[in-house]
Amino acid sequence: MSLARDITTVGSGTLISRLVAFARDAVIAAWLGAEPFSEAFFAMLQVINFFRRLLAEGALNGAFVPIWLTLRSAEDGEANANRFTWRSLLAMLCVTGVIALAVIVLAPLVVRVIAPGFDADRRAITAFLLLIAAPYILLAGLVAVLAAALNAEGRVGAVTVSTVIFNVVMVAAADWRPAWAFFNLNSRWSSPGPSSWPGWCSF
Repeated sequence: MSLARDITTVGSGTLISRLVAFARDAVIAAWLGAEPFSEAFFAMLQVINFFRRLLAEGALNGAFVPIWLTLRSAEDGEANANRFTWRSLLAMLCVTGVIALAVIVLAPLVVRVIAPGFDADRRAITAFLLLIAAPYILLAGLVAVLAAALNAEGRVGAVTVSTVIFNVVMVAAADWRPAWAFFNLNSRWSSPGPSSWPGWCSF
């Protein structure tokens, strides 16, 4: 029954997450349209989603869980498993912190690589958004470790809910229109509100 319950929980959570993700994309597309800011926003998401998928969608979980279960079943298993979790969090903090810092420092170069056809304005906007969203890479790594630990303990419900919350927050943030902007809308920059706030709220 426990296995069937876990399968139902993960399956239903995945379905809800995909439906909310569809709503997220629809809201963002309806708001931003086909403007340059929309292209810059989705180009920035390519970088963020790459690291989120790399860390959070099975890669770390497949390596973490067997080691955690082995340590947990040995003598003094709970202490060893907890120590392994904390050390994994520290290692992930260091690795993703360096990656996030590198993305921040090299944002213009990263934009040139992922969007070689962008003009100067689009590259500048994308680099600006990447500076704002880069810390999410660090948090995604920490969440991936915690999710793997929860999976190892059999608490799959919390992990499933976290994937739904990510998309719900994105929809809510995208639908919230701030009354201010960093730059004048009539200048060569557009308002960063629709793309920067989803990044901040998703942290």
